[in-house]
Amino acid sequence: LGRRFSLTLTMVALLNLVVVAACFFIYSSIRIEKDLQAQLEQTVTFARISLPTAIWQLNDRAMDDVLNAIMINNAVVSVRILAEGEVVASKTAEAFRDTPFTSFADSKQFLVRSVEVFSEGEKAGEFQVAFSRQAIRQGLLTPLIAFVVLAFFLFAAILVTSLFITRKYVFVPLGRLELSARRIAEGDLDTEIDTGGRDEIARLAMTFDAMAHQLKISFDTLEQKVNERTADLIDAKIETERINQDLREAGARLQALLDNYPVGILFVDHDRRIMQVNAEMSRISGYSRDEMIGGTTRKFYATQEDFETHGRRNYPILHQTGALEVRNNLLRKDGVSIPCNWRARVIETAAGIEGVVWSVEDISRRIQMEEDLLKVKKLESVAVLAGGIAHDFNNILVAVVGNISLAERLVENQPQVRELLERAEKASLRARELVVKLLTFASGGEPARKGATPLAELLRETVPFVLSGSNVRYHLDLVEPLWPLMMERGQADQVFQNLILNADQSMPEGGVVTVSCANLAIAPGEIAGLPEGKYVRVVVEDTGMGIDGDHIDRIFDPYFSTKEKDSTKGSGLGLSIVHSIVTRHNGRIEVQSRP
Repeated sequence: LGRRFSLTLTMVALLNLVVVAACFFIYSSIRIEKDLQAQLEQTVTFARISLPTAIWQLNDRAMDDVLNAIMINNAVVSVRILAEGEVVASKTAEAFRDTPFTSFADSKQFLVRSVEVFSEGEKAGEFQVAFSRQAIRQGLLTPLIAFVVLAFFLFAAILVTSLFITRKYVFVPLGRLELSARRIAEGDLDTEIDTGGRDEIARLAMTFDAMAHQLKISFDTLEQKVNERTADLIDAKIETERINQDLREAGARLQALLDNYPVGILFVDHDRRIMQVNAEMSRISGYSRDEMIGGTTRKFYATQEDFETHGRRNYPILHQTGALEVRNNLLRKDGVSIPCNWRARVIETAAGIEGVVWSVEDISRRIQMEEDLLKVKKLESVAVLAGGIAHDFNNILVAVVGNISLAERLVENQPQVRELLERAEKASLRARELVVKLLTFASGGEPARKGATPLAELLRETVPFVLSGSNVRYHLDLVEPLWPLMMERGQADQVFQNLILNADQSMPEGGVVTVSCANLAIAPGEIAGLPEGKYVRVVVEDTGMGIDGDHIDRIFDPYFSTKEKDSTKGSGLGLSIVHSIVTRHNGRIEVQSRP
């Protein structure tokens, strides 16, 4: 009986041990799965709290900190963050470094979870994590074996008390541990795990307690760092925006100052590439700001050789002295070359010479005014001389003509002598006409009084009269009503008679004279040498041979003529008188010719 009892008791104990072991194994497996799910939920919750700002700002450092905190759990084999479908951060355990993330979802050995992360109601990205079931099982294998061995010895030693001991020292502590773990999984990281003993379960509880405490510290530290980094980023963003606004305002003020400058401004680098220009430079060159910025100053030179010569000659001096002033022509966009004064100063910083700022002054108007002033002074000098000579010559002619008239009366019966005297009288009268022209030129056509002369009426009378008997045709292009000329009628008639006569004499084979007139209101500074006011623009155009470029600057000089020497067509004073009368009446006359 004893053997049977012992055998029965042993069989019962073994059966109970097997049953208890099986039950414990099943319970442990379920508990492991729950713990794994709890850890997964805890990790997902942590990611939802910690990642929105980091993903939204694509803060690599913040995302790495969060992923490193999650990878502390040995059950986590891989974790990654996606933004707009692209992986922006990831971590994988060393043992699974070469395993694609999609392989974890296809295996029952892993638990995979993917959640969307939202920031202020908007999707910032996606968080994916993979847990290893095997890692959890291996972590709890040792306590399971210890329990089975302990249960075996307890059943072998005392079968009756084994259930009580098992309940008191195993299941009750595990229940407390499970309850505390559930609270931790719900986010209560301040939960204290107390199993009421000092055995393995108690130590496991202490380990869980320490892990929860450390996880809370990590979460708090990470949250603090995230808040600090977020605050730093906000401050940096505000400061950057303020600096950018200051730079934009300073740039706008500088550009306004440059655009208000009366000369062209160019900022160029070491390669003579244009970095910045002002509005006056666009007006001078004819190029827009966009056409100039980014290109070189080569466009301002007629040839590549001129561009290179200017650089070789001036830039070494500029780098040596820091400043330079030269006079050089600038080629406009329309192909016209204009004279300019170029002043340069180097842009020097602590790093050395960064470039050069050029100021470009269009001096074509000034040169034209200087030439006009020189011409006026020359004409005034000639006029003074001509006036003196004309007065003296006129006195002499009075005596000559008077004596010739007396002589004609004395030789009425001598036809040959009388014929000679008549020729002398005609020559004297022609000389007298010349004296009148000289006196007109000397006085500049300044009338005793000014009146309002209707220009259209004057031209309709003068042009046909001058061209009567000529083979030259005429055409009048009058944009009426024309403003009246503030000029004495006789002076105005003399101006247009000389102009039409000059055109007629330039076309001995015939041609066409075109006279165009239109009103012109001139703004201040619009045309050099002319004050603002109301003007009438008159263009007299002929189809003659034109004037050579070497002679065109002398066309208004007294006694200058392109006609043959000893020609009876004129004395060379016609255009000089026109110029004198026009300038004395605050006008301006110009000539253009294509030989």
